[in-house]
Amino acid sequence: MARSGLQAAIAGALSAAYLFLSISSPGFAQVAPDLDRLTMQQASADICSGKLTSKALVKAALDRAKAKPELNAFVTLDEAGAMKAATAFDSSRKKGACKPLGGVPLVIKDNIEVAGLPATAGTPALKDFVPKKDAPVVQKLRAAGAIIIGKTNMHELAFGISGYNPAVKTGSEPGVRNAYDTTRIAGGSSSGTGAAIGARIVTAG
Repeated sequence: MARSGLQAAIAGALSAAYLFLSISSPGFAQVAPDLDRLTMQQASADICSGKLTSKALVKAALDRAKAKPELNAFVTLDEAGAMKAATAFDSSRKKGACKPLGGVPLVIKDNIEVAGLPATAGTPALKDFVPKKDAPVVQKLRAAGAIIIGKTNMHELAFGISGYNPAVKTGSEPGVRNAYDTTRIAGGSSSGTGAAIGARIVTAG
């Protein structure tokens, strides 16, 4: 066999061995999944099966949220609370407690009450209003296993359809920005939720 042919054969054999090890060996480094591409159903199934942890999925969502301040999508980001809830869910999942939305990160519009988080409805006048109990819809989501990572921006007091709210801004430009083109606004009263989903920060809200 010519030298070039022998080298090619050796390289091919090594590549095959590497592929076999990467698939079969539990101690071998695995390629991380594209967590932002998972649907809610896929994420819930992967967490329930133990293929993925809620903690990993929630951390990835929080990281994406913090990496996109120019969207003005969030009024409040509850990093500590979300990670605590994800860790607790992972512990319960190991005991067999799978749920429909088990361990999946979601966002809540800022005019819906979430216990312990400000409910400003997008206006500075309500910045100190922190409800002590969840709204019924939030209670249902939590009961289904959802992890709330934060409250999303909106048209101030929901009095409009553009989502242009200069009162709440984390980026350089006012108004909730379009996830695909930040020179445009998101539109809609529920603009922050739409931007967060469009930017693949979360799958639903």
